[in-house]
Amino acid sequence: MNKIHQLFALILLILLGCSKENPEPESLPQVDDYHFKYMDYGEQVYPNYENKGIVTIQHLNGKIVKRNGGLISVNPATGYSYKFLKDVFDTVIYNNTEIQIKERYITDAEIFIKDQSINLSSI
Repeated sequence: MNKIHQLFALILLILLGCSKENPEPESLPQVDDYHFKYMDYGEQVYPNYENKGIVTIQHLNGKIVKRNGGLISVNPATGYSYKFLKDVFDTVIYNNTEIQIKERYITDAEIFIKDQSINLSSI
């Protein structure tokens, strides 16, 4: 009878001692802006501090929809590969399993558009 009591106590301890709580995941803080020098662009960037080098992020329903401020290519003879401009911006469009990123640079004299799609179902 002693072994039955021990087995019963062990089973009772296992059933009552273990809980199946799923804690809520911690939400990440929303980033609204950052200085471009904190991004790893990997190449020489002309130290242009237009708009103080601040990149701003716009959100809608907790998702990033636009980034204002970015890099454009410059002539390598300058000794730099890129220059930061506040007029460069990216828009993000979410479609089911796909994210479309549209990079744009628009001035009076020039329009630059680069589109990229990421299919989430293949990740």
